[in-house]
Amino acid sequence: MSYQNTPVARAQRGEEVVFRFFPTFDKDDWDDDDRVATMFADEVEAILTNDSSNWTKEYPSLHFERAGKKGWGACTITLVSSATAMRQCHMAGLSCYDPSSENIYINADNWTCVSSACANARSSMANYRRYVILHEVGHALGFAHTTCNEVGGTGPVPIMSQQTKGIGTCDPNHAPIRRLEEQALPKKLIELMSAVDKVPSN
Repeated sequence: MSYQNTPVARAQRGEEVVFRFFPTFDKDDWDDDDRVATMFADEVEAILTNDSSNWTKEYPSLHFERAGKKGWGACTITLVSSATAMRQCHMAGLSCYDPSSENIYINADNWTCVSSACANARSSMANYRRYVILHEVGHALGFAHTTCNEVGGTGPVPIMSQQTKGIGTCDPNHAPIRRLEEQALPKKLIELMSAVDKVPSN
């Protein structure tokens, strides 16, 4: 999938760029277990709205809001089985963002560290979960992939690196770092985010 042309802004409200999201789960995969839905939704909301190391820290104009229901101009973030993730993402063992439907699919095997994803990212379960939500939301904001090698092969690995596959010689990192992530952002989107932020890009 290519993410280069996905929009950076969901809605403009004054000087804020509002990103609305709706966290849910695939009922076919979990037999309508409301506990799964509640736990997943609450954790996603905490990562995007309460975490001091989320996208808002680097881009203060960004504002994240949890939607009350699916649709309403919100990006849907869905916890799915590995089989559903494979079907939706067309890639084995990964999560993904689908720009055509505004859906993010989170692979449950990776979310629960049943797979090798957490070990590959050299992360605890909590830190891997933070990474994968921020990474896929990064695609929805317009960021493409980057790699450890593209930032010099040392220091913190970018959040937009595919850490599920490994982090190379970089150090574990679970938060966006503007100077690293903007290497994976089209110039026109850097200009837009900087203008809204009123913070010059480096």
